[in-house]
Amino acid sequence: MIGAGAKMLGNPYLRMALIVAVVVAGIMVFAPVDDRLGVAVAVALTFAIICAAQWPPLSALILRRPQVTLAIGALIAIGGLAAVFATVVWAPDMDQHAATAGAAIAIALGVAIGVLPRSLAVSAKIKAETPISPIETAGKRQGLQEAADALGLLSRERIAFVRIVGPWFLVFCLGPLAIADVAFWKGVAERHATEALSALLLLLLAMLCLPLIAAIQWGRFLATGKAPRTLDVPWAALWGFLWRLFFAAVILSLINGAEPWLKAHFPSAAPWMVHGLSGLFTLLVLVLASPWGMVFVAVALGAQDRSMAGSLRAARGAGRRFYLAMLLILSPMILFSWLTELAPKTSDTDFASWMIYVGWALGLFLTVIAATTYLTRIYLRSMAGRDLTA
Repeated sequence: MIGAGAKMLGNPYLRMALIVAVVVAGIMVFAPVDDRLGVAVAVALTFAIICAAQWPPLSALILRRPQVTLAIGALIAIGGLAAVFATVVWAPDMDQHAATAGAAIAIALGVAIGVLPRSLAVSAKIKAETPISPIETAGKRQGLQEAADALGLLSRERIAFVRIVGPWFLVFCLGPLAIADVAFWKGVAERHATEALSALLLLLLAMLCLPLIAAIQWGRFLATGKAPRTLDVPWAALWGFLWRLFFAAVILSLINGAEPWLKAHFPSAAPWMVHGLSGLFTLLVLVLASPWGMVFVAVALGAQDRSMAGSLRAARGAGRRFYLAMLLILSPMILFSWLTELAPKTSDTDFASWMIYVGWALGLFLTVIAATTYLTRIYLRSMAGRDLTA
């Protein structure tokens, strides 16, 4: 029975169906009621497109007409994004939640279709090459030692760390000052709602990009030994991070649904207990999903194979100790976030609340860079002897 089950899971379509079933089940449990249908449809349709593209006649057609496929995907994604702004500007009385959900589905489908030509071309090229077995030395190391080595490297390269990561961290800390004057922005929003919303969205996007840029530049420094220019933005890799995070956010959004679910089902539980259980769930999901972090390393380094399958092969080379190392790297940030939730809340942006934000930002950057250090070292060892660049 077990052997038959393992053989069935060897079928990529069945594995994909299992992933979709688990994700959709999690959405139905944790996601808000109004979001469940839209997110589940987006996930199911996206994975359906990926599976359909593996059908030989369709994949051959996509490879013969890559520009057409890319154009179709771009039109669908841009159309979904334009629909959101159109409803905000010309139909403010319309159900904005439904419009946003429909736009998210369109963007997800558009991006999934647009990346198919490159994904299929790289996959076909790699399959045609002689396979090279990944180096397994990482699996013989203790997870504790691996995590300590990554943090030790971070300490030894502290000058490079300050030079490469420091400017992005500083901008991240100063970013909220742009919206510190609440009264000013409230007045702008009352007079120019669309412009204020656009400015806020752009600021949030920029804040999201800052730790990603720092991680990309740090990973490249580890791989090449060359520090990038100060405040140099790696646009191509950053775009590769952003659209992949868009899909990852659909799955990781389940994390945000854990705390409301706990509050609804355990109304008498103390707040610190709810925050703690939610944090443990967050840590569990992040550790289990950490092998997919290899995809971002491949994107940052400009590797030819940026597929999930290739990244998971690299993670398997480290063995089960990989998860222990990631647990040790991610735990301090989850613990610090839990402690900040217990701190007294103030309505004013005073010195104490500002220092808490700076401490949280420092913890975030240190965690991202430590994880990048560990994942990059594992990735480079597993891919030793291969041509990584496209």
